[in-house]
Amino acid sequence: MFALLVRLMDGLNVYPENMKKYLGLNHGMWNSQSVLLALIRKGLAREEAYKLVQDAAMKTWEVKHGGRDDANFVEQLKADPAIAKHFLAGELEKLCSLESHFKEVKNRFKKLGLT
Repeated sequence: MFALLVRLMDGLNVYPENMKKYLGLNHGMWNSQSVLLALIRKGLAREEAYKLVQDAAMKTWEVKHGGRDDANFVEQLKADPAIAKHFLAGELEKLCSLESHFKEVKNRFKKLGLT
């Protein structure tokens, strides 16, 4: 399996700008799991947290497909009092930032001997 992985990765081309572009196309909804887990850590039942996050994602999706250009998952989360009350100012933005998702990448590469 490792040999197959090496062969697959050997010719891999990575285009960071394209990656950012495609992440932007879903207006931040790729952060839904991070927000769900944060709400659970803050004491909400999983079902309640899931419903809140799903509703915010669906509202973001509706804005996106309603022909508007202002769809933004984080802003939708902040606009929902049932969600916003669980987060300090700036906490949702930090939680949903690329930096937050990449913070352990170097450590993981190091553990795999890839640095």
